[in-house]
Amino acid sequence: MCIVISQFLKKVMECSIGLLLKEDCHKLTFSRSSELIDQNNLNEHEKYLLTKRIQAVSFTDICTYHYKKYVTYYFSLFGKKCCDPSSAHKKPILKSLREITVEFCEANENLNLIPGRALCSRCMENLRKTETNENYDDITDTLSRNFDDLGVSFDPKYEVLDSLNKICSIVEESPIPPIQKLSISKRKRKIDEKVDQISSKIRKKLEATFDVVEHENNKKDNDHICYNADYLELIDELKMKFKASTTFDEKYEILSLLPKKWTISKIQSEFECSEYLVKKAKTLRAQYGVLAKAPKKESGRQLKTEIVEAVIKFFEDDDISRLMPGQRDCVTVRDKNNGKSKEQKRLILFNLKEAYEKFKQIHPNLAIGFSSFASLRPKNCVLAGVSGTHSVCVCLIHQNMKLMLMACKTKLLYKELLKKIVCNDSSEQCMLYSCKECPGTDVIDSDICNECELSSEINFKQWISTDRCNLITVVKNVDEFKDDLKIQLTTLKPHHFISKKQSEYLRNLKENLKDNSECIALVDFSENYAFMVQDEVQSFHWTNNQATLHPFVIYFKEDGLLKTKTLCVISDYLTHNTVSFFAFQKIFLDYIKNSYPEFKKIYYFSDGAAAQYKNKKNFINICRHEADFGLKAEWHFFATSHGKSPCDGAGGTIKRTVRRVSLQRTTDDHILTPIAMHDFCSNQISGIKFFFVSSQDVEAAETFLSERFININTIKNTRSYHSFIPISQNQLQARKYSASDNFDIVNIVKPIRKRLNKK
Repeated sequence: MCIVISQFLKKVMECSIGLLLKEDCHKLTFSRSSELIDQNNLNEHEKYLLTKRIQAVSFTDICTYHYKKYVTYYFSLFGKKCCDPSSAHKKPILKSLREITVEFCEANENLNLIPGRALCSRCMENLRKTETNENYDDITDTLSRNFDDLGVSFDPKYEVLDSLNKICSIVEESPIPPIQKLSISKRKRKIDEKVDQISSKIRKKLEATFDVVEHENNKKDNDHICYNADYLELIDELKMKFKASTTFDEKYEILSLLPKKWTISKIQSEFECSEYLVKKAKTLRAQYGVLAKAPKKESGRQLKTEIVEAVIKFFEDDDISRLMPGQRDCVTVRDKNNGKSKEQKRLILFNLKEAYEKFKQIHPNLAIGFSSFASLRPKNCVLAGVSGTHSVCVCLIHQNMKLMLMACKTKLLYKELLKKIVCNDSSEQCMLYSCKECPGTDVIDSDICNECELSSEINFKQWISTDRCNLITVVKNVDEFKDDLKIQLTTLKPHHFISKKQSEYLRNLKENLKDNSECIALVDFSENYAFMVQDEVQSFHWTNNQATLHPFVIYFKEDGLLKTKTLCVISDYLTHNTVSFFAFQKIFLDYIKNSYPEFKKIYYFSDGAAAQYKNKKNFINICRHEADFGLKAEWHFFATSHGKSPCDGAGGTIKRTVRRVSLQRTTDDHILTPIAMHDFCSNQISGIKFFFVSSQDVEAAETFLSERFININTIKNTRSYHSFIPISQNQLQARKYSASDNFDIVNIVKPIRKRLNKK
């Protein structure tokens, strides 16, 4: 019984449109209201829309559901595809749709269009052409009827042209030109011009016949004709400019010059552009007037200057990247004034993820994401693996450990293994001496076995150094491999600790230098430069003319700011030894004392080259440094194979510049001697101070030092010490690393033995 009553009430409450269309009423899709709206409560516009959309002549009422469906949301529901009034589409068109407006329907009543449906651009164009053709037919019919009285037939085109030319001859006007060969836009313009000319001639003849004086309006009509021609010419030029323009800003400016009355479709057809472009141009014109440009989008939140500077400084830190020494290791960069300059490449020693993590450890309070961090990488700071980054002179101890870990396919890094075998990887006792509480290398057995899934034998690469260094393939069983890995890890432990500590000491020393009283000097011999000539003869290739280059890079503070200066000695003495360095050191320190007389102490940093710096001859020179040059001195060495410094970059820059100019000079001004190289560099390379030391100067230094070198000791375990500080003219404090509190006092001069006289 209840079911029957509910069905009856539902049927009673159905609206007239629901009954007409056989659709359920009062659905809750658009509204929860279930009331009926009387026809008299609707305005004329809504009645018209409903009449068109439901194809009904009359209705009495409508429910809320059908009102929302056929009035409010009609276009959203039924305007998703082209209604295709001419049945031209083989499949539904879903793009480039425009809503059919009430005005468009009223203007095209014969097409039986429904307002709220959609038309594609192709159908719109077809309808526009149909309307134009119908208007043309109407005009043609009218002309035919008017000219029938004159006995003129308008059936074929040539007959029409003949008849029109007869009319032109009657009014003394030139014949109609071959307009059919022109484009459609140009045809319209020619027709307008011809019509204006003929009408002007007819007016003049009528005024002459009836003795009417030429009125000012006639002049205005003539001016109007001229203006019309100029207008059409201007539009054509705008079209040409629009097609040639390459940026959206230019297109917006051109479209903003068009008349306001031009519709979007007219502009689209005339200028062959998208609907979006036209709408955007109209919006810009409404906001900013003609020649409007789209406002530039505001960029996102800008990074603070201090963050940008911190990132750039981080990438250029010697602990993060190192200068590449090659002549061709350079890149062209732009300065703040948009000028170009060459800068030596710096090879980043990490991947970007590792560098980012290290940056966050150093600067935990600076907020910057990884993408911004990576984008701020300077152009001259390159990653390993890109073109021109073949890395040489890497540390043999570190590299062999990396090769072994790669062979066993473990995800652990050597740093993680070091942390496992010691109590504290920052402790001198644990890393350099035998701490009894350290776990030792046995704890890594399980880690390696669990992660590697080792087979019976393991193939791995190793660098070995005998009379020369070679990369060999080693095959060992699991136990032998593990034992070898433990031995190398034990060797790596002090080496890694010292390399890290020496880098930290140099960085801290730079930060804590005393103003105008101390300086740091990084020293290193560059590879000798071999002279070259463009278009050289064959036998010149075997002429071994070279020059020695020894850069000095100093750091000092002025007014609390760290400053740097690069100097370089060029010499024809080709042997790299302690004596030649002493001669170079003498001219270098003469310049320092003259330019910076307030300096009292100098800290030397270099690699551990035994022939040049880390030997007993140089140690005695350190002891006598203050007596020889009037400056106190300390000498600190980088860990083995970790002595790369800005000196390498300076040497590469100098050799690259000289090489490029030598290849450019084909007929004269060749650079073939060390003195010529010195003269060229002094005049052409700015930012570096050059000195020349001859072989005679080195020989004089050798004579001066010969007596000093007679009675000196070799320091036992010299390679294990990395810091030497003189305490007298014969004694040094020797430390394992520069910041260590522990040191040994060594005598560099042998004690004089007295002979006892026999009685």
